[in-house]
Amino acid sequence: MIDAQGTAPRTHPPDLVELSAVSIEDGIMDRPVTWRVRPKERISRRGHKVHGISNADVALCPPFAAVAEAVRTYFGDAIPVGHNVRTSLGVMARKLPDWRPVEALDTLRLVLSTLDIRERRLSVLAEHLGLTGNIPEHLRPQGATWNALVTARLFVHLANNFGRQWTVSELRERGQWLCPHPVSRMQLLGERLTQ
Repeated sequence: MIDAQGTAPRTHPPDLVELSAVSIEDGIMDRPVTWRVRPKERISRRGHKVHGISNADVALCPPFAAVAEAVRTYFGDAIPVGHNVRTSLGVMARKLPDWRPVEALDTLRLVLSTLDIRERRLSVLAEHLGLTGNIPEHLRPQGATWNALVTARLFVHLANNFGRQWTVSELRERGQWLCPHPVSRMQLLGERLTQ
């Protein structure tokens, strides 16, 4: 699971502020891994309102270049999964242009194709499906770590929906976001994003 939070400028693609991931292997979730970095630009008021991270919070954090190799190693050739995953992939494509996932899974697409729910917001979906229990109090909804953890829970919930475990192929059919030319497509998406 992947979630990225950014500076949220209104006029150009965001720079990375926080990146979180939760790996799932054989149905078992690992603990979240989070990288908070000092962006090249200031965090906008809008960005601060969304994720709660201030410019003071990142003033002493390393720049992304200092953690890039650790991030690249962590993700390796894993299939990224996220809620509205293209947003996080757009940020990642700008920070790691040589990281090229062939595909990604989108939990938003999975929700819309498997459940009779039209809600799109992760926080509301998580509450509705009872996925927010035992989350540490210091984690804030819309923060990258909270989002990655809840997205992992949502993915496991969806994979085990309807009284049986879905296969990866079935999940792909319902939530796949193909990246046939990953970098150019993700960069294009990133250029369109203003969040």
